[in-house]
Amino acid sequence: MGYTIGGANEPTNIYPYNENTGVNVTETQQAIKYISDALENKTPVVIGVDDAKGSPNMDKTTDHFLVVVGMGNDKRGNFFVVYDNATSDREEGTNSANKLYYDSKSKKLQVVFPTVILKTHHVHM
Repeated sequence: MGYTIGGANEPTNIYPYNENTGVNVTETQQAIKYISDALENKTPVVIGVDDAKGSPNMDKTTDHFLVVVGMGNDKRGNFFVVYDNATSDREEGTNSANKLYYDSKSKKLQVVFPTVILKTHHVHM
């Protein structure tokens, strides 16, 4: 089994959030559908996130990447499970409590890591 990851200039990229323009609600809904459909077909999804202000990447927002590997729901709502391959702690990076939620008030997709208090990431695909 193998997967190919596209680059920053792929015409199929979806940008639900940008530091300069904020949330794009239409693209946020497209991103949620894309991720859901891919997971239903047992295909993980690599997402770019805004971890800190500024970015060396072309979109000037994405500065970290995560892999979406599952989905579910809990008392907070529907979520996607994400893995973070940039940590040296395997248990932390593959913790099933690493969740991506849709915040209906801010209209943002936000990642919540249980081991990083109050740290959220805004999603880009």
